[in-house]
Amino acid sequence: MFRDKNGRLKRIEYRGKYLRGSRTGGVSLRAQTKLAGLNLTANTKHGFRVSTRVARNTNIGLQNGHFVLRGRYGKGPTKLNVSKSGISISSKTSVGTINWFKPRYSSAKIAGIQVRGQNAIYINAIVAIFQFAFTLVIGAIQLLVWLAQVLVWVSKKLFFAVDGWLVQRKVARIQRVENTWISALEGQDRTTIVAALTHLLFHVATGENDPQPNFMSGLFSDEWAAVLEVDHKSEYAASCEQSAVALIDNLLAEGGLPPLLLLQTAFGSLVRIFAAHVGEHILLDTFLVFDEAIVERGTRNQLQESLLAVFSHTAGIESVGESVDEAGPL
Repeated sequence: MFRDKNGRLKRIEYRGKYLRGSRTGGVSLRAQTKLAGLNLTANTKHGFRVSTRVARNTNIGLQNGHFVLRGRYGKGPTKLNVSKSGISISSKTSVGTINWFKPRYSSAKIAGIQVRGQNAIYINAIVAIFQFAFTLVIGAIQLLVWLAQVLVWVSKKLFFAVDGWLVQRKVARIQRVENTWISALEGQDRTTIVAALTHLLFHVATGENDPQPNFMSGLFSDEWAAVLEVDHKSEYAASCEQSAVALIDNLLAEGGLPPLLLLQTAFGSLVRIFAAHVGEHILLDTFLVFDEAIVERGTRNQLQESLLAVFSHTAGIESVGESVDEAGPL
């Protein structure tokens, strides 16, 4: 069996030094030599031939006294063929060669068996159809993979764009509510602000809708009230408490945000107004008083924890994390 340079089975054939046999050509004796730049070949089946190369890819010679011209030019699978009988173009395929001008010279090789002529055209066509179908399937799969990748990329871009837009809307809504709260609270005195903070933290956050009168008196000591400059026992304090409760109820009723976010925004706005009127040490003392009062009352819950976190963040208290953790069990 004879194989080509790629190791593929080319034809069923025997080649010895002088003996050659094949399925289509039969058995013949053959001898070849060179003399004065000429190739001399004698074959018992095809006779005597003299040939030489006259140019690149071009050979001329005599075969049993008849002039022979062979030329093959071009790169790639398609070649230009020149012979004494004319010009033709051939293309190499995976199983053979198709001669476009002279189909009878086409060839195909299947399992080492060489076929020529019209049958070779059919074999090349069938193989080409299967190869084309295979290429289409592979191309379709690659296209689907590419489309899936594009879809994932577009989905990610769209998701982040929508998410960013929703975040911007949410931030804008929070800012609008904060502006509403700030405008409503700017004219309030310090005692009313403290009463509003106390009402949100100890009544609204615990679900107690009806706070008792003078609710600040049980929370603040006289010493702390003096430092803070709030009156927590007089009729004025009771009046501030009533104003604070009404103010909180009205502002919370306006809505505009989810309940938890609305409550946190309201509390943060109160802390911001409060921080604008007191020093840092009073802010820290106020935070600690609120934290200790929650522990003493045993009402500590997640909502109160979140409001204390809003207090520390808004007031810029960075060193009280350990105090909150050490305040006691829930």
